[in-house]
Amino acid sequence: MITFAELEAKNKLYMTSLEKRLENNPEDIQALLHKGIMLFASTYLEHDAGLAILLSIIAKNPSYVDAYLWLGEFYHFVNGDYPEATKYLKIALGIDPMRADCHALLAGALQEYPDIDPREVANHYRKSFELEPTFLNPRFYLAQYFFELERFSDARHEFEEMLKYLPNREWPTNNPVEEYYEDLITGRSRTNVKQLALDFIIKIDAAEAAVKIKPGE
Repeated sequence: MITFAELEAKNKLYMTSLEKRLENNPEDIQALLHKGIMLFASTYLEHDAGLAILLSIIAKNPSYVDAYLWLGEFYHFVNGDYPEATKYLKIALGIDPMRADCHALLAGALQEYPDIDPREVANHYRKSFELEPTFLNPRFYLAQYFFELERFSDARHEFEEMLKYLPNREWPTNNPVEEYYEDLITGRSRTNVKQLALDFIIKIDAAEAAVKIKPGE
């Protein structure tokens, strides 16, 4: 288990490499994007600075999907502003409707709306792993969503399907942004995904059994 000090040192090393890239080429859009992500999503916690960088990117490059994706992530997970998250993720999908990661994040943001049609949430989760079958998180969250809706049969199906796509990469890497992306969106960095699914299936068994037992029996 990596310590906070080790994580902080790793982040600083990566940020230094980004700064050097930007010194050599101020128009290196990926380096700029990663700098913005590092500022709001890592140990730096400089949210306003990171947000300003992402907004500057789309001001200059209005069709750069990755910037919209991370704006959606920022407003959802950092700010808890679901309407803003939804806005940016829908813009991203308007540019490229085949982005599995955008569908996954949009489903998560829509799920926060109390009056949302569950079919809309499920459709975006499903689209995500239809496009990228190895994306574990969207299927996990859809299964969890079905469980919360007491759709136990659907939840079981998604958990069982998820077990077919277990992680096959060694982590961590030397790129904190890549690790964050894998953990947040794809789930392929999970080492305990099998146990998570099996534990939930046990919960489903218990919930289904409770439904079958009528009061007084």
